Amino acid sequence: MIVYVLWLIIVICVFGIGRILWRHLPLVTRLRTETLSVTPDQVKKKMLAKRLERKLGTLGSWSKATIWPNLGSFKKTFQNLLSSIMNLEEQYRRRLFSQKF
Repeated sequence: MIVYVLWLIIVICVFGIGRILWRHLPLVTRLRTETLSVTPDQVKKKMLAKRLERKLGTLGSWSKATIWPNLGSFKKTFQNLLSSIMNLEEQYRRRLFSQKF
């Protein structure tokens, strides 16, 4: 019984592969191999482009790990400076308001 099931699966797979080949065989036969020639320069350019993409992809994680902690302290310092300037401006307004009246 199991042998018949296995043979049925094999036959179904062969018919599936045949159907796929029947559908896509005209596309494959229309390909012109003369136009598909790849020069070593093209291969080298593709390899360099892929390497650059990989390096740029890892650059983001490196920059987050090294720059963001330092930016956090800079941001805190900037916020402190901004709040002190706002406090001084508020004091100046109070003095100016009290002098007018």
